[in-house]
Amino acid sequence: MIQKDNKADLAQTLRAGVATIPEPPLLKSDKVGLAQTLREMYASGWGGRSTYNRLYRAVMDGDIAAEPAPGTKNRLQIRRSDFPQIAAVLGLTPPTALGSHQQVAAAEQASV
Repeated sequence: MIQKDNKADLAQTLRAGVATIPEPPLLKSDKVGLAQTLREMYASGWGGRSTYNRLYRAVMDGDIAAEPAPGTKNRLQIRRSDFPQIAAVLGLTPPTALGSHQQVAAAEQASV
């Protein structure tokens, strides 16, 4: 748990944009289904909101790379390493050092 004195410093550092983004943990597979992509991005701390329809349209328009899932005709997969590109296309913000934007908001509230 973060000490109260450190919460204010951490929140101030994050607002200044100085904090580093943590490296993602090693995962079993670097691919995720198109339908799970946004859910997984939000769980990983990416901020903002988008919709499956916007994601699908960006894939169909060629703005985001996707490939067919093995053994299927209609299911698409996206590489987790492409999350930064997806975020840029959909207007999402990168994860913070705390892990999620909700945690940053909680830290800021606690420092008030």
